[in-house]
Parts: sequence; C-alpha cells; structure tokens
Amino acid sequence: MSVSYAPVNLKVPDGFGDILEGLTREVLRSQPNNIYEFATDYFKGKLLTREESGSRDVAQNGAPEALPSVETAEESIEPIDIDLSNPEVAQAATKIQASFRGHRAREQAKQLKKAGKEAPKEEKEDTKEEKEDTKEEKEDT
Repeated sequence: MSVSYAPVNLKVPDGFGDILEGLTREVLRSQPNNIYEFATDYFKGKLLTREESGSRDVAQNGAPEALPSVETAEESIEPIDIDLSNPEVAQAATKIQASFRGHRAREQAKQLKKAGKEAPKEEKEDTKEEKEDTKEEKEDT
C-alpha cells in the first residue's frame, strides 16, 4: 500500500497497519490514562516477543500475553460526591434532562420524516379526541 503526499509517494511498510490495529485494539480494551506510556509498553512487549520467538514479523505474533501493567481508567475512578439537595445541581439535572428529551424528539422527527409520515397515529388520535372534548366543553357553556 502506498500513500500519496504532495509530490512524494510514500510506501507503508508491510505489517504496519496490522501492528497499529493491534495497538488500537489494546488501547480501546484497556482504556489507559496515558496512551503514550501504554503505547511504549505495548511496543516494548512486541519487541520482547519478537526477540524471544526469533520472528522478524512482529505483527504476525499477535498481542503479547503479558503487557507491563498500566493503570487503566477503571482503576483510577474515584467516587464522585454530589450533593443532590443543592438547588444548582437540581437545576443542572433539569437542563440536562430537557436537552436529552429535545434531542430524542428531534431524532424521532427525523425518523418520521425519513419514513414519510407526519406524526404517529397515536398522537393523531389524541388530537382528534382533544378537539372533540373542546367542542363538548364549548357546547356545555
């Protein structure tokens, strides 16, 4: 595989994509706090595997079984102390909930628009019933 960069045509080394894919998989699986340290340890482990096996192609060996320990996001999570009786917290929660409901309503509207529908049948029926109730109330007065 080659990559064209301006007037220069660069050739990607064999196995480069595979080794980066392996690193990416391990980063996503481990969720390290420091990706640079994790990548350093990952590649050191690859080099050790290559030296032990005598193989020239590190990418074919797969991920090393025992990588040096790196603190993951799960290990570094500290409990969050939130005062739920604080009015500012309640106000923020209300804003978040309202934003999410608005987002959900917009997504549903997009889906309905794609499907070629104006509104769900349930809502149309409710609207008809509301109109009838309003007419009855006007007639009673």
